[in-house]
Amino acid sequence: TAGHCVHDGMGNQIGWSENVVFIPAYKDGNEPYGRWIADNLYTRWYWFNNQDLRFDLGGVVLEPNGLGQSVQDVVGSLGFAYNIGSNQHWFNFGYPSDFPFDGKTMQVCAGSFARVAEDFLYPNPIGMGCDMTNGSSGGPWIINFSGLHGNTNFLNGNNSFRFTSDPEDKEEIFSPY
Repeated sequence: TAGHCVHDGMGNQIGWSENVVFIPAYKDGNEPYGRWIADNLYTRWYWFNNQDLRFDLGGVVLEPNGLGQSVQDVVGSLGFAYNIGSNQHWFNFGYPSDFPFDGKTMQVCAGSFARVAEDFLYPNPIGMGCDMTNGSSGGPWIINFSGLHGNTNFLNGNNSFRFTSDPEDKEEIFSPY
């Protein structure tokens, strides 16, 4: 997920998110696979102390559900791809909540590398074409998406930020590289 989903980035212990749950395939209030409660939250030091968008990455360790099952036991998991070139094609998932979306249904963008965010020092965040709005933060960018769970789908980014000063920028979303 995104670092800003788990911590406010102000360098304080009180900045951690609370009451974090993961609900796979949530749709219009339905929880077809149940819910998992967060046990521990993590983020990069650069996000924790400086809100550095180049490191807007977070992780969550989930407790077993009420039946003692891990989330992987029930819905599977993703592989992880890193330090690969940015010329990729991603499937990007999120629950955007600003107009025209309502945050109640998962949305998907399929898009390719658009550009690097040149306003940043290395490692520059990378952008893809996508019209998701606020609320989609932390949604995964998946390469080699097959629709099947397991190591055929590789997490390779997350919805971190978008530029909003220029109307054309609303067609791109960025992830830490």
